[in-house]
Amino acid sequence: MVACDLSWGALCASFTGTEKYYRINDHILVTEGLYFLVKNCGMYWLVFIFSNFLTRSLGVESFILIEIVSKARAVEVCFKNGDKKLLSKLVIGQAIIWSHGIELYACKWGKDWVMMIPSEY
Repeated sequence: MVACDLSWGALCASFTGTEKYYRINDHILVTEGLYFLVKNCGMYWLVFIFSNFLTRSLGVESFILIEIVSKARAVEVCFKNGDKKLLSKLVIGQAIIWSHGIELYACKWGKDWVMMIPSEY
């Protein structure tokens, strides 16, 4: 996995709201800010993991908090509902993202899920 050289704060400041959505697969759209991460920071893996999570896990949830934390040569990805109840956790070895954790949001929108960075919510 690739570490992105853009600070998380600078990224969030660059994207507020969204005007364009990008379809990643049959069920997932991403906003401009997250699309930037996917294309420029090599985070395709995250959308793939979320897609797999959706196909296995969700029933009534309409909002998902995705917490990503770098931990000693690995990344921990936690999926939580709107009440911050842990729904699923995955640890991926040999990965470094940012030295601090990041959060992403995913909201149900019709039959699709929209993934975004918090400043676009």
